[in-house]
Amino acid sequence: MRLILIGGGHANAQVIREFNANIIPSNWEKILIDPQKSAVYSGMIPGAVAGIYQEQELLIHLDRLCTWAGWQFIQQKVIKICANEKKIILQDLTELNYDLLSIDIGSQTLHSDILNNNHNNHNHNHNNIATRPIRELLSQIENFERKLIELENLNNTNNTNNNTNNNTNNNTNNLKIVIVGAGAAGTELAFALRIRFSRFTNYQIQIQIVSSVNDRLGSCKNLKLNRTIREQFQIHSIDLVILFYKKRLENLFYSF
Repeated sequence: MRLILIGGGHANAQVIREFNANIIPSNWEKILIDPQKSAVYSGMIPGAVAGIYQEQELLIHLDRLCTWAGWQFIQQKVIKICANEKKIILQDLTELNYDLLSIDIGSQTLHSDILNNNHNNHNHNHNNIATRPIRELLSQIENFERKLIELENLNNTNNTNNNTNNNTNNNTNNLKIVIVGAGAAGTELAFALRIRFSRFTNYQIQIQIVSSVNDRLGSCKNLKLNRTIREQFQIHSIDLVILFYKKRLENLFYSF
């Protein structure tokens, strides 16, 4: 009996953990396949965005996990699944048959390669980031933050010179952050970004979260929870915008 797990997301990581905690017949061959030696635990991403966790704390070390649990780890990409034949083909063209197959490779935002490629964007006041693949989200936010710090330092230098010459102080800039999608992930991200960018005192930060549903946030039908979230939006100055996605979003400084 051969069990193959494709992708080291936390769902498959839990499968390995549960198998290790139970008695499994010795004739089971257990294999995990992933292109990376580590995976990001998505449940901790909002905390990392807020600055509570460091990136290394988010990682599930797949090779170590497999060694600990007695699984075989193959660091490769699966390029084809032949369901009728119950086999998979790896990037090096190795073929592996399976009896059971579990797929946990995460998701990817449509056109994320275009959204994340800000180098070709001629309007440098616009920065667009896709939340998927989740592994790249934190580094994309950090890249933007570095640009923001450079801009803030430049503004502080210019303002110091202006203050010396004119005795004036006008160093407040506007920063608009727009999050498209008011589900649980978007809501967590809005609060996390409010915390992260609150240290930029020279910026007037406006956060908007866009939803296409007026009566509830995301798929949540709990009216009390929705009311609490809306109250927290007001407390933390997060604006909820109702907008059908067929309309074009314009004049966004920063969007997810």
